[in-house]
Amino acid sequence: MWRKIATLGKVTPSDIPYLAPEIQSFYKAASPRGKDTPDFHAALPLLSAAQRQWLMQPTTATGGSRTWLEMIVEG
Repeated sequence: MWRKIATLGKVTPSDIPYLAPEIQSFYKAASPRGKDTPDFHAALPLLSAAQRQWLMQPTTATGGSRTWLEMIVEG
């Protein structure tokens, strides 16, 4: 579940930094708002197997959204 700080973010080709999508999804999974769900649906198909696996661990451990956990498993 722990990650090196260098892996928490990424950079676009235009040098714009952003938080890795699995990290952002984890924070949103704790208490998803209406606007978070479409973001999650858009990001989920783009996550690699490793990103999904990482997202499952802390989301499960912290009691995150059961609905989101089911969607991660279903792929």
